[in-house]
Amino acid sequence: MSAPDEKIAAMAAMTAAIQAVAANKQEAKAKPERRWSKGKGWDKKSKSEEKEEPEFEGDLFENLSPLLDGEIRQEYPTVGVVGPNGEALLYRRAISEGHGEPGCGKSNVASCVEIAEIKSNPAAVVLVIDPEDTKEGFMKTLRSLSCDDPAVHQAVKDGRIKYVHNPDMPKLMAAQRWAIENKPTLVVLDGLAELLSADGKNEDSSMDILAFFRQRVRPFAEKAGAAVYVNDHTGKITTNEGWSRGSSAKKGRYDGASYLIKIGQAYSPKIAGYLKLILCKDRKGGVGPKDSHVFNLRFSPAPASGLNHTEATWEVVAARSASGEGRVISNRRPETVMAEILRKIQRDGYVNKTTARTCGNHAQVDRALEILKDDGMVDWVIVGGNKEQRYTLTDKAVKDLEKAKAFAVAEPDYEERERRARVASERREAA
Repeated sequence: MSAPDEKIAAMAAMTAAIQAVAANKQEAKAKPERRWSKGKGWDKKSKSEEKEEPEFEGDLFENLSPLLDGEIRQEYPTVGVVGPNGEALLYRRAISEGHGEPGCGKSNVASCVEIAEIKSNPAAVVLVIDPEDTKEGFMKTLRSLSCDDPAVHQAVKDGRIKYVHNPDMPKLMAAQRWAIENKPTLVVLDGLAELLSADGKNEDSSMDILAFFRQRVRPFAEKAGAAVYVNDHTGKITTNEGWSRGSSAKKGRYDGASYLIKIGQAYSPKIAGYLKLILCKDRKGGVGPKDSHVFNLRFSPAPASGLNHTEATWEVVAARSASGEGRVISNRRPETVMAEILRKIQRDGYVNKTTARTCGNHAQVDRALEILKDDGMVDWVIVGGNKEQRYTLTDKAVKDLEKAKAFAVAEPDYEERERRARVASERREAA
């Protein structure tokens, strides 16, 4: 290349560089650099940087006029019927939850909710999403707590119990699409923390919680029409005020019933015990008052079956139903039954659950034994190869009964007057 050609090429390159610098300056003016200042934070974006929102299409306002007609009806839970008058645990088309301390038996409660729905509704379809257990563990629990109930066996054979193990988000969304198409009556999410982790969400973040419920959970209720039950964890609690751990934004997402699960009496496959369900929230108002003790879930060994079954029995304490006949037995003490149990133990040395239940109906006797144990009047021991549970008097009860006996000698008609007063009081409360 000759010298003049080289000079022309150099001038062209210089011109191009100058034009590029000018273009960059022009772009910088249109899109200025955002700067951070201590007092004001980040500079506002220019109009060219702002993201344009899509235009809304459709009806902006909902038509409320048709809702002025018809009767205003109280909504009651109808899924998972556990009481003799139709008392149930969950609302249709709503998200309910249960939470409790680690190891209290939350998954057992979830299994018993599934069993209750299968036994009370022959057409029930249950979808279980389980990020924690395995199908072997799930079926072992289901068979044990249902005592191999024929209705549960038939539901499994008919494919009406759908089990999804340890889902990632594509698998969870596939289950959601299946639910929207097939309309199960009950959807159980047995382990909220694990599902949040699988979605990369932080349970302490309100934004993450709200996004997860909106995208992953609410469609099961709103689009599939199911009763949704979420199992969650909480830390150590000492009162009925305990809520699930993590962001409090969870509370607002539950538009059904929220239950605190507490151990009433520790249990195992060989030792009888029970769980208490305390109502923490009830947006629809059909279960009962907030902080009330609404259900017990009792577990007792069933050795007669020979298959390591644990019989699970629901007990309605203070829950309402659509029939308006919900029982309330927790607000009064069955003192007549309590006195009869104490007399029987004092005479025979002990009672087991079977002999104690000759003192009254099963619910009254179970309630009486619970109160006597809480009052420090009775204790229980496990004896024999068949692991029989026997109730005996505590030292405190022995002393109190001796004092009462001595007083009765001094006041012969005192015991009869007390008995009549108790009977009259119980009749007034029943009325």
